[in-house]
Amino acid sequence: MLEAPGEGRREMGDLSADLDALILTYHEEIAILRRRITDLEYERDALIRERKERANRKERTDGQGQGPEGAR
Repeated sequence: MLEAPGEGRREMGDLSADLDALILTYHEEIAILRRRITDLEYERDALIRERKERANRKERTDGQGQGPEGAR
């Protein structure tokens, strides 16, 4: 089957445009995922700090009011 002159090039151009659009989409998705990872890292760090603060408060309150041997 013979193609009209230039028709094959147009198809390659279409494929190239499709590929460029696909690459752009993947780059956008990667950027979204990176932002989500950063958000999750901030949440994780906040939870770790909160747990440490709670443990420190509990440790301080457990040691109070028990006389000189209070915080064993």
